[in-house]
Amino acid sequence: MFLSSEILFPSITMERNFPKNFTPVDAPLFEPSRLGQAWEIKLKRYADLTANNEIFLKQRFFIMMESFGDEWQSKKYNTLRYATKSFLKDRLRRNVYVDEAVWCLDTFSTGGYFHWITEILPRLWMAEQHLDREIAFPLPSYFLSKWKFGSDLLKPFGRKTLVFEESDLLKIKRVNIITQPGGPLNYQPTPLTKSVQKVKEFYYDSAYSTTIEKIYISRQKTGRRVVLNEPEVTRLLEHYGYRTLHLEDLSIYDQVNLFSRAKEVVSIHGAGLTNMAFMERGKVIEIRQRKASQMLNFFFTLAHTFQHDYYYCFDLLNGQQVAESRKNPRFESASIHADTKMLKEILDSF
Repeated sequence: MFLSSEILFPSITMERNFPKNFTPVDAPLFEPSRLGQAWEIKLKRYADLTANNEIFLKQRFFIMMESFGDEWQSKKYNTLRYATKSFLKDRLRRNVYVDEAVWCLDTFSTGGYFHWITEILPRLWMAEQHLDREIAFPLPSYFLSKWKFGSDLLKPFGRKTLVFEESDLLKIKRVNIITQPGGPLNYQPTPLTKSVQKVKEFYYDSAYSTTIEKIYISRQKTGRRVVLNEPEVTRLLEHYGYRTLHLEDLSIYDQVNLFSRAKEVVSIHGAGLTNMAFMERGKVIEIRQRKASQMLNFFFTLAHTFQHDYYYCFDLLNGQQVAESRKNPRFESASIHADTKMLKEILDSF
């Protein structure tokens, strides 16, 4: 049952400059993302909802629109067939009764580190501004088992977390829903920057012993979406004073302290670039495909939010060599061959 709704942040239009090394021939890649509309963010209050580990909020049989990250996902999942299947699963689950909760998830939230930083944490920051900290934040257990950094990202907010299992069906008497914080390319800047600042202040250590001003993020240990000619790339970058980091080896404490001291970051398109959020104003070079897709512009827009100078370096093979295509046909997940000549030109321009 619907109770009330209030606007926390109105919809805003954001205009971005082209990348620093932009040439007119590349306009089709960036023009669609230069002007963006960040959705308004609302705090909606409902009574008597259920929730499961599929991240579906329901009123009786029907899956609520607030469960979905965008309209496309709503059309995919919010069908009679899928709702029936989900309903039958819920009948087998154990009922867990909850007096009040704050809901900070949707189907976009399951995408890993980037989505934790850009979608979950801003909602937790807004919850802190408007709701008592003792109101629990329900979180499926796999969010913490799959993403080991999750517990560390939650600590700065101090909110009570209600971890539930796949076999649980939450029956929540009163639900406070904080809606999607702007959209994947157009996040509302205030809750995003404020939540990141809170994490940074919590983990920043003035006595931290390591300072690396120029960082190259390697994805080789992930086994996918890697730079195919990485030895050539790292040799070039080392000449300019860069050091290679494998973020899988680092805690949130280390990542915050390393990137807050960094001035320049180079990486293939991937979640590691999200750490630009912890940097003071600096330079970001993204190694990416030469394709006109907004799916490849997440970090172009994120760099604008955090006032970084954004540069792009293309893939020589333009995504044609996709080692993992059988496992993941999405082109943005392709491993690529970096154009080292273009990368050198960027570095020489600094």
